[in-house]
Amino acid sequence: SYSDALSAYNKAILIKPNSSTTWYMRGQTYEMLGDTSRAIDDYEKAVDIDSGYKAAWLALAQNVYKSSNYYYAIQAYDSLLKIDPENKTALLQKGQAYDKIGLYASSLASYNKLLTIDKGNTEAWYLRGVASYNLGNFGEAVYSYDKFLVSDPQNIEVLLEQSLALEGLGRFEDAISNYDEVLTLQVNDSSVLMKKGNVYEKLGLYKDANDCYDIVLANDPANSLALSRKGFNLYMLGDYIGAMDHYDKVIAVNPYDAAAWYNKGNLAYLTSSYAGSTQFYLKAVELQPNSITAWYNLGYIGNIDGDVEAAITYYKKALAIDPNAASAMYNKRFAHYRVGQSVSAETERKKLEALDPDFIAALDDRGTKFFTPDEYDPAIVYELPSRWYDGEDLLETNSVKE
Repeated sequence: SYSDALSAYNKAILIKPNSSTTWYMRGQTYEMLGDTSRAIDDYEKAVDIDSGYKAAWLALAQNVYKSSNYYYAIQAYDSLLKIDPENKTALLQKGQAYDKIGLYASSLASYNKLLTIDKGNTEAWYLRGVASYNLGNFGEAVYSYDKFLVSDPQNIEVLLEQSLALEGLGRFEDAISNYDEVLTLQVNDSSVLMKKGNVYEKLGLYKDANDCYDIVLANDPANSLALSRKGFNLYMLGDYIGAMDHYDKVIAVNPYDAAAWYNKGNLAYLTSSYAGSTQFYLKAVELQPNSITAWYNLGYIGNIDGDVEAAITYYKKALAIDPNAASAMYNKRFAHYRVGQSVSAETERKKLEALDPDFIAALDDRGTKFFTPDEYDPAIVYELPSRWYDGEDLLETNSVKE
């Protein structure tokens, strides 16, 4: 029994306290009993007595890793690697310890060294892929996952992770192929269909994306994310009635979905229902008060409807979120002029001139525009454009012409 073993090791240590083997063996017994703290103490004693004791260094490193002391684990693995530079277990687990503290470049170096020794180590290839992805090196991540998939081509976890790396490279068609492979293994898996739909959206293939969401909704009609994304795609396709219907369904499932109310506001404006648009945006900002574009659009509609005092209030709300929002500042300036507040208007003019001297010239007497997004964001934290009529900036800011 473990208690008998401990008793025997205790006696042995009393007789021969400098026996590194005995300290190590007692540490092993404590480890088997789940007493990690005492196991670590004994392994430390073993390596103090014999600094070349490989098994004790490995056991020490593994147990301090298990205790979440990753920096100490790395030191212990390094001590072992000084004695045994090609210890595969130490190289792999040292990399994992670096991963735990977010030092992915260091973990990558460890995996690379291991793979020069053992090119067929599939676990090292997988972990190398993860570290490369976390460093933003998507090409190396894809390469590493490919190496892993040679031995396990139907590993769903790795196929999905590789898909994300492919997306990072802009290889959207290849990512879709990966998702299709997974779907042959997990037919109609909702999470995979949602990911596949998202990639189609990046390609601007909104109908194909909605085909994915339709399969999800056939199995789960109340899936609010699928309803939301399909609604947004219908809006992008110009089907405003269909989009509104889907957002109504989202709200029926979750009346606190700020993005649904926000997108209903967009749709109402686009169908010339300004009163409805205002109502929907007010509900959106009640739920998500940090949506600068919702406040801006409220101000824009207020100006159109002649409710200029309300427009000024809404622009103030937008500027409270971003004091440097030139578009809100510009529109607020003219709202002040409309109600005879020339001093306030002049103050806004000076602020805008100091902030962005070229803003007004860039408008070329065309004014700002109503903001509509071209990418779905459930948090509705879009940024206002700094330019409304520059083609390159339009792509960056999600704005469109009225």
